[in-house]
Amino acid sequence: LTTGVVHTLQVTGLADCWGNTMSASTLPFGIPEEAQAGDLIINEILFNPNSPGQDFVEIYNNSPRAISLQGWGLAGDDAGQPSEVEDISQSAFVLLPRQYLVLTEPGHSIEQWYPFAKRERIWLMQNLPTLNIDEGVCYLTMPDLTPSDRMAYTADMHFPLLDEVKGVSLERIDFNRPADDLTNWSSAAESQGFATPGYVNSQAFSTGFCESQITLDPEVFSPDNDGFQDNLVISYKHDEPGLVGNITIFNSEGMRVRRLMRNELLGVQGQISWNGFGDAGEK
Repeated sequence: LTTGVVHTLQVTGLADCWGNTMSASTLPFGIPEEAQAGDLIINEILFNPNSPGQDFVEIYNNSPRAISLQGWGLAGDDAGQPSEVEDISQSAFVLLPRQYLVLTEPGHSIEQWYPFAKRERIWLMQNLPTLNIDEGVCYLTMPDLTPSDRMAYTADMHFPLLDEVKGVSLERIDFNRPADDLTNWSSAAESQGFATPGYVNSQAFSTGFCESQITLDPEVFSPDNDGFQDNLVISYKHDEPGLVGNITIFNSEGMRVRRLMRNELLGVQGQISWNGFGDAGEK
């Protein structure tokens, strides 16, 4: 085994004494390397959770190296320095390149509030540093307490048109832009349930993204519930995050029949379906 390579262990044909066969399973792993500041970054933060609920901080390995989290920590701020550092892991736990990890406390209800959450990417710490609901600072520290990343947040960073920000996370837009750039953060999209714990951010964006586009599939659909092309799928992909979407359906005479989306905070890409019915439930 060599460093700098993500290896894969594959298991096939494994059976118990009763003859029950496990489906093929794979496990990626790597040999940890020495980390540099900035290799691991803060990628998403929830500091005003639903009730009952838990805060969380999502980190991301933005490097080509496998990195052990042993000795790493999350911390608050005291006069511009990390304070009250809480250990992420006291034993070896390897975060592979381009992997996400959600850090929260025991008793979490992340999956209850966010059904798309990746259970296997949730890591329970004994304690999180205090995350105030109005403003605060969160450090991600290396084993020698050197900051790998630092995020200062306020509730004002949320999307201005949201009526309620409880349970809404702030997502990093671009991995390679600094965390202290306030314009590099946005509220998570409504279409993703206002948070994306353990997987790619709804507002994730990097230079070189494709041009904006909206597509309809199928172009002709038949909402007769026969299981064939009963719904229209409207897909969108934008060249910038933080846009607001409105979709209004008009009939062939120009009369409005359905407001499908109203002032919804969009992700960089997503989909919404229409079943062919109007606002009053008419076909």
